[in-house]
Amino acid sequence: MKRPPLARRATDRSLRPRSRIPAGRPGVLRVLFAIAFTLAVVALLPPMRSRVTPAFHAGEVADRDVVAPFAFRVPLSGEEVRVARARASLSVLPVFERRRDVERDLTAGLSTLLDSVATAVYDRSLDDEARSRRAAQWLPGVPKQTLRTALSPQGFSTLRAAVREFQRDLFARGLVDNAAILRRNDYREVVVIDGEGELRRNSEGLVDQGKLDQAVRAEAQARFPDDGARAQVFFELVRGHALANLIFDADETGRRRDVAASSIRGFYDVGKNERIVGRNERVTDEQENV
Repeated sequence: MKRPPLARRATDRSLRPRSRIPAGRPGVLRVLFAIAFTLAVVALLPPMRSRVTPAFHAGEVADRDVVAPFAFRVPLSGEEVRVARARASLSVLPVFERRRDVERDLTAGLSTLLDSVATAVYDRSLDDEARSRRAAQWLPGVPKQTLRTALSPQGFSTLRAAVREFQRDLFARGLVDNAAILRRNDYREVVVIDGEGELRRNSEGLVDQGKLDQAVRAEAQARFPDDGARAQVFFELVRGHALANLIFDADETGRRRDVAASSIRGFYDVGKNERIVGRNERVTDEQENV
């Protein structure tokens, strides 16, 4: 018995079921998505300035305030960025490290020397000649006659106290090893790292290591104006036990200056309603370019 013929598949498009989605709907969705994406980008990013005719030109006096109608970003030229970064770098104060170990060593050394000299000065078994000869072992650069006069038992206690006091004063004021950087850029302050902390110091009170001799001689003359012998011994004792206790830290200063320079951006932002030119103000080239 013959099987019935299989039904032919419908191949005619007219016989297929029609889609419920109109043919033009996907294109409309793409357009709407593009518009939404564009609006989102514009909302997130501040508009860049466009070139418009300025209300006032450089050199003119504005007769009204000019404010930004919206927030925008003003790019800087390469030269402006270089100048701004150089200024930021130079605005960083020089950094010095306070060496407490230097102070302790020099203070202890001076104290030991003064105690040794005092032993000779107050030894009643020694005459003036023997006393000066023994003191010359510790102060070889001072003539014996000067030592004989300066190291009398009556005047030595005053000399001893004055030397210790001025050494402490030098370390407290700050004896710097490199004052050239202060003079070069006229810094009014410096940063001093002392242990774990740091503080700002007025540079006016700092003592330049290169001018230490002059400072000590002036102090000796002020303390012993009528006693040249004690003034000379004062100078020798202080000068031999005073070294820079504030050491310029070139690496840390350079690091801080690099950070300051790198923080300068190649543009600046103008906020909405921010005043650009004030009334009765003479317009500058920079204000016109904004």
